[in-house]
Amino acid sequence: MNLEELKIKRVIDMDGNDIISLLDAVLLSRTANQEPTLAKGQRELAKALYCGITLICKMQVAGVLNPAIVSKIGRSFVYDVDKAREVAKMYTLQRNEDEDDFF
Repeated sequence: MNLEELKIKRVIDMDGNDIISLLDAVLLSRTANQEPTLAKGQRELAKALYCGITLICKMQVAGVLNPAIVSKIGRSFVYDVDKAREVAKMYTLQRNEDEDDFF
């Protein structure tokens, strides 16, 4: 069943597969229209990632956040928050693996 038919069909007449298809279509359309979230500076990035500025500074010095940099305004960097979150997660996992190898 296509999306237009599902929109017309009453919810009480839908089975589980129809409901899942409709929800998937709605969620995909919302994520496709979403613009990237940007943070200007380390302080805003720390707030967006729910971590301390010290950790952001350490990752910046290590070059971990370089793929997340969108542009530079003066001395401040503009970061893509979603990309920074992915890179920070990989950095944290790598640090945890290195610590496990140490002990």
